[in-house]
Amino acid sequence: MPIFCVIGGSGSQFLRRALRRRFTLFDKPDTLFRDRLTRFMVEKRVIKQGNLRKKTQGLLEELPDCPYSALRLLLDMHQQNAGLAIILNTFPEMGLLSRYSVRGTFFFVRHPLHAYLSWTKPERHGAVIDSLGGSAADDAIEFYSSRWNAMVDELIRLRDRELLGAIIRYEFAKEDWSATRLDPQILDEFDSGRRNWALCTDQINEEVHRRVAANFYEIYDAWEI
Repeated sequence: MPIFCVIGGSGSQFLRRALRRRFTLFDKPDTLFRDRLTRFMVEKRVIKQGNLRKKTQGLLEELPDCPYSALRLLLDMHQQNAGLAIILNTFPEMGLLSRYSVRGTFFFVRHPLHAYLSWTKPERHGAVIDSLGGSAADDAIEFYSSRWNAMVDELIRLRDRELLGAIIRYEFAKEDWSATRLDPQILDEFDSGRRNWALCTDQINEEVHRRVAANFYEIYDAWEI
């Protein structure tokens, strides 16, 4: 099972549940390094990043303080255990995978507008959104768009160096998945048709598009999906 990279709002909850049914799952243990990303400090203040033991199903009590050493440890454990699945979040945003030539990671991405609107639902990250001024605020849109861009920047670097495993686009997940050697049953219950138009305004649509357009058209053909 490859290592997956995904940010909130992009199908991470489904992916976590699906992988946990079949594998031992390390669920974003790298988020414990989020305080190294200074532009995301607001999230550090509001969201508790969780307990490493819980994130690794009791297999890890601590990670090395150095992000590279922590990444190396996770990669070594993954290589030695065919039954281990890992979801990463922060290390790809930090650019560590391309910096250290990590091969074969799968990026699960979603249209950034609908990913953003999913992420801003009150039951998901309401406290963060409130601290940023609400879902229509420039600070909130910039915060999420910069994270989405950081993730896609990393997959582009890996793709251009022929290190990327695959891109699984939320809207075309089963089609993209079928081009890999992964078990198709993992996505049997995945609904790629979900959109969040009811939460959208013209202003949010335009502002997200303006911030992500360059990267968006690297992996999608059209904004209206």
